[in-house]
Amino acid sequence: MEERGCSGTATINEQDAPVFSSMEKNMTHLLKALAARHEEREAHRLLQKELAAFTSPADRLEIETIADRYSDEEAREVREILVLQAA
Repeated sequence: MEERGCSGTATINEQDAPVFSSMEKNMTHLLKALAARHEEREAHRLLQKELAAFTSPADRLEIETIADRYSDEEAREVREILVLQAA
């Protein structure tokens, strides 16, 4: 059974400490993963906005030519955005 401290908050028994430590590590990992995913989405939105400025056929050809200088893996995101924007 949980003990209650003077302030009414629950205290952790010694036997529960490893469980809470593990939960804290998992929560920290989850929060870091969520923050990284948020940053990835923001970067993707910024790239979409920047690529949307290239509207003429000559602009698009220039971006596609630049993307062709990179590996498929490196240029995948740019190419996917260009395809969606062309549709």
